[in-house]
Amino acid sequence: MTRASITAAALAVLAAEGFAAMTFARVAERAGVSRGAVLHYFPRKGDLVVAAIEDGVAAAMRTLRDVATRASGPDRDGQVLDAVYGIFRDELYRGFLAAQVEARDDAVLHERLAGIVAATNLEIAAITLAAWDLPTDEDTETLVRLVTATVRGLALLDPPGTRHDDATWALARRSFARAIGERRGRRSDRPDA
Repeated sequence: MTRASITAAALAVLAAEGFAAMTFARVAERAGVSRGAVLHYFPRKGDLVVAAIEDGVAAAMRTLRDVATRASGPDRDGQVLDAVYGIFRDELYRGFLAAQVEARDDAVLHERLAGIVAATNLEIAAITLAAWDLPTDEDTETLVRLVTATVRGLALLDPPGTRHDDATWALARRSFARAIGERRGRRSDRPDA
């Protein structure tokens, strides 16, 4: 549990205070462990940042998978949309953005973060496509990319700790749910479906 406490603390500090403030001492204090314990698991700051984001992504994907599995009723598509939106509304995304700013001047960190983004995009697509029972084709993949790009953009509009414009998300959610339903309807209209 010590490692998990450290990565959770690192993500919280990274999201709330930024990369520069995410020192080993600050993370240790937040995690309730010694600085030596942090260094034992993560001798380099970049390793700690990447591990914190990877652990945050893993938790977010478990939540998305759980919501996608449990979603039901006429609003099941919307429930999954809300779960995708939630990934980009919490400290994970704020922490990722702080790390990404730092990665402009750190090629190794940039490459590692790019790998996380690519893997996360693929996992979000796989989970949502299965939940929405959509065909895997170019239009559907474009729709999933549009959903994730939109929620990322909406997350960037609001500073951390503020509430997004409910009307904007409500309109985007309705539009995406309608597009998902239309894609599913086209699939069931095909003679070979």
